[in-house]
This record gives sequence, structure tokens and C-alpha cells, in this order.
Amino acid sequence: MVVNHYLHGAAYPTGGAAELARRIIPTVTAGGGAVLVNANVQSVIVDETGAAAGVLLEMRGQDGPAVPTPCKAMSATHGHT
Repeated sequence: MVVNHYLHGAAYPTGGAAELARRIIPTVTAGGGAVLVNANVQSVIVDETGAAAGVLLEMRGQDGPAVPTPCKAMSATHGHT
């Protein structure tokens, strides 16, 4: 799928792929969001109905914060879900 995208005229971002993150982070934080790096999800917190309600993070090998999530986002590929 990705190869077909490039074969039909896609471009590489000026400044590399990291430039996409640098440009979107201000929008995320302005909307009250946070961008965390080197943070692995240790477990998903579920509410009494079984719906995802947040995540418990692990950061640099240490237990990290529990982060409640009013909305959910995922960066895993379809093969990992």
C-alpha cells in the first residue's frame, strides 16, 4: 500500500518525517493535548462497562502516569491490533 502511494506521485516532506511531528505538536498542545515520546502503554484502563478509559504508561523503564483519555488514538499497525 505504501509503495503504491509513492509510485503515484507522493513526496517526501522537506526536513524529513520528523518535521511532520514538529509541525503538528503545537496544534495538539494548543487543543489541550500532550505528545509523549519514549512512553510505552503498560496497560489499558477500562471503565465499569469495559470501554477503554485511559492508559497506564511506562516511561524509560519506570512506571509512568495513568492518563485518562476522553478520546482514543493508536499508533499500532493493523497487524498489531
